[in-house]
Amino acid sequence: MQLDKRRLIRASGLLALAASLCLSLATTSWAAPIDHGNFTGDGVSFVAVSEDSITDPDTLPLFGVPTVSGDSLDFNGISFGSTPDGSGIDITNGNLTMGIEALGSGVIDSISVLEAGDYTLFGVPGSVALASVSAAVYLDILEVDGSGIDPINVQANLVFSPTDGLFDLETGGPALARIWNGELVIDVAQALADNGIEGGASKVSLTLSNMLATANAPGAASFINKTDLDISVGVVPEPATLALLGIGLLGLFLLGDRRRTG
Repeated sequence: MQLDKRRLIRASGLLALAASLCLSLATTSWAAPIDHGNFTGDGVSFVAVSEDSITDPDTLPLFGVPTVSGDSLDFNGISFGSTPDGSGIDITNGNLTMGIEALGSGVIDSISVLEAGDYTLFGVPGSVALASVSAAVYLDILEVDGSGIDPINVQANLVFSPTDGLFDLETGGPALARIWNGELVIDVAQALADNGIEGGASKVSLTLSNMLATANAPGAASFINKTDLDISVGVVPEPATLALLGIGLLGLFLLGDRRRTG
């Protein structure tokens, strides 16, 4: 239990320091945003996809230009990593923003975010090395069935494995390019239902805030990076379209039944 307490104190301290540093940097040193443009999927458009960082002078782009597949955007981390220069602490924060608009008669049913990367920790016995990954999603639902509404705000954090995205040399032992993963699914349809709104979301805005943090004492080293990020949208036909489709199928069934009877 003592090791777990020490690990918790260290990890909490690392996250608190990282958060406070990011807050202080947010008012003083924003890197110039990079606009990656618009991307069209099968059922949605990703509009004004851009990235920025509040931990300047981190070199942008961190994520890079995405590729589109179906209704998913795939980012491959270009320079999204964190490691102290010698001993100390290092934080890398990167933000993605975009609009998502349903095409045709479809509506946005869900949005899933998947991330992956690796971390390395090593050092002499008794030395300190820590690494962490965290990410939060901020979603605003702006339109329902093509009509504007008062924005509905949804906020959620990715769930990371192993060890909740907190890695400690003392309790976890040395690690060389060990894989971590993070995931989150936002049920957009349920968010509308929870707010008493009927219909389907046709337009949303999304911001993904990512942070990597590392810290180590002399005699140790820590490194963590983000190598992959996928944002996927679940699209379904709007209820009216489903109803018309059902009526059409019922008509075909009745027509076929009458022909068989005749």
